[in-house]
Amino acid sequence: MPNETVLVSQTSFDNYFDQLMNEFSISMNAFQLQDISTAEKASMKAKNIQKMVVNKFSAPQFGAVKLMVMYIELCERLIRSGYYTAEEKHKKSLEEAEAALKICDEMYTILGKIPRDAPELSDLTIIIDVFPFLCKYFEHTSRAMLGIKKVDLEKSAFKYVDEVAVYMESATEFRKINDVPFGNVTPDFENMFVALASMLNKLADIYEGKAERLEESRKRIQFLAPIDTKVFIVHGHNEVALRELERILESFKLDPIVLKDETDNGRTIIEKFEHYGRLCGFAFIIVTPDDWVENKKQKYFQARPNVLFELGWFSGRYGRDKVRVLVQKGTPLPSDLNGLVTIEFNDKVEEAYRKIREDLQTAGIPVS
Repeated sequence: MPNETVLVSQTSFDNYFDQLMNEFSISMNAFQLQDISTAEKASMKAKNIQKMVVNKFSAPQFGAVKLMVMYIELCERLIRSGYYTAEEKHKKSLEEAEAALKICDEMYTILGKIPRDAPELSDLTIIIDVFPFLCKYFEHTSRAMLGIKKVDLEKSAFKYVDEVAVYMESATEFRKINDVPFGNVTPDFENMFVALASMLNKLADIYEGKAERLEESRKRIQFLAPIDTKVFIVHGHNEVALRELERILESFKLDPIVLKDETDNGRTIIEKFEHYGRLCGFAFIIVTPDDWVENKKQKYFQARPNVLFELGWFSGRYGRDKVRVLVQKGTPLPSDLNGLVTIEFNDKVEEAYRKIREDLQTAGIPVS
């Protein structure tokens, strides 16, 4: 009788495990296709099977069941993490990657507790021969993706992150799969392992390429490209000079933007400035003697502080070749601005008509 009871118990276990193997295969295909719906169904069925066998089998048998269920859940977690990234839900994406890594750690613990010579698992070579590689595969995948997800989250919060370093570290983590032995597995599993390792090496190539492109772009200063035919005008108190320049630009079929003439739409001054500044690709800065100052016993007129501030902003935003400083003769400029191209005029901006036109054309602004 005792032997018959053991036989029935083993048969029952084999039936349950066969069901898990079926869900295992489904989840593997879902992972390769990034099919979240199928992965979720497989995970739900696997967890239901686990609930049904609690306290019914030996510790090694139940450990084998838990490993299968956790592996299937790993596939679901990593696919969902990718979906959250695509939806720009970076915090949720990171949480899924962290959960996946935690499952990997738990799987190692269970693997360490299952005796390799457990007779009730003698036919389950997947536990001894296959799962060690799969655990390593998912550990390296989870660790690599964790760093990438953190980059996405930090960037979405407008925080600085060294993307180059993180992407290179992730690529190194992906390539660690090359040092993991396949073990004593069947040709079918060996082919699957080769495909999985190849996938991680391709991901490593992708992120190494991203790191290299970012590193290269850091060597170049990138400025805002011209947008449409809008040109920003920064000015001081000289209304006559402002309107003269405005008429000149309109004669070129350009659309001059004068901040005080534009609608606020509930924006603060700085928000309004940044909004309209983003719509343009070229700026003229009219520097006129507006403020009387005394500096080191010298007295003179200089440009308004806001004009100099906006001059600096546009130089950094557009690049010096897309900023022109129209200076009324006799108005001093800070020495730090000596590298900027200036156009002088005496009383009327119209004196610089030809130079204004030439500089716009040189900068790639369409002038009629």
